[in-house]
Amino acid sequence: MKNLKIVFLSAICSTLFYSSCFGVSGAPVLSQTTGARAMGMGEAFTAISDDANAIYWNPSGMANMTKKEFSAMHLSGFVDNTYTSMAFAYPGSTLVFGGGVMMYDGGSFELNTVSETKMLKAQTDNLVVLSVAKKDFITGQSSAWNVGASFKYLSSTLIEKYSANTYALDFGVLTKSEKTSVGFLIQNIGSGIMYFEETDPLPMNIRAGVAYKMQDSYLSDVTVSGEVVKPFEEEVKVHLGAEYWYAKLLALRVGFKTGYSLESYTAGIGIHVTGYQFDMGFGPMGVLGNVNRISFTAKF
Repeated sequence: MKNLKIVFLSAICSTLFYSSCFGVSGAPVLSQTTGARAMGMGEAFTAISDDANAIYWNPSGMANMTKKEFSAMHLSGFVDNTYTSMAFAYPGSTLVFGGGVMMYDGGSFELNTVSETKMLKAQTDNLVVLSVAKKDFITGQSSAWNVGASFKYLSSTLIEKYSANTYALDFGVLTKSEKTSVGFLIQNIGSGIMYFEETDPLPMNIRAGVAYKMQDSYLSDVTVSGEVVKPFEEEVKVHLGAEYWYAKLLALRVGFKTGYSLESYTAGIGIHVTGYQFDMGFGPMGVLGNVNRISFTAKF
């Protein structure tokens, strides 16, 4: 049993290190970000959240959507870690509905015992998300706020033997004027996840962001954004990003992040053709190499 617990802890450490989880939080899939576009902008996306991936970044952003949308992303990480996400948004008559599935595979490791040697998956997480948003739910004299929530069900398995599941909630608000938008999000509200007798907290975040559209024309569309992120039991982090669209066809993105031991700057590109969009995001992770995300989005 002692050796088994050592293997268990080793598997946890490896997966949490890769996914940059906060403190001792469990459930790496909840710490993964969705969408290559947001990654290219330094993950400063809380005040933008204008595509199907808003179910992760800020579900209240879906309230401004007028078309159905589907988005999918795949990430191949260090060694054999993988992360795949799919998200959709469906505007109704008064509400906008969304949903998605996120799958995290922490990779495999070799377990050596006296009797045998075998390969085991370190950790697999499956996350189902259901979201809803309402436009102008909160109105005031000078502004109106969209509200949105995402309900999450998480199923997790360690070393192919120890399973656990839990629920979490995201709640966000967003207000938008002609050039400026402001968003707030509380992410991963939940009681934690228990594998043995101990319960690990979920990676809860509080995010607050501002985005400003510097130019808005057919040939030149420029948006800059920034946000602060307060993770569970960690210091405040700052995300900055910018996106430039040429003729609504080609996008260039840059971003910068502070407060992280490995990541600093990001970059990305996007191509949009008749309702279909391909995005790539890039981020260096020091001596560990680079992380590349590729995503596809369709509007119809």
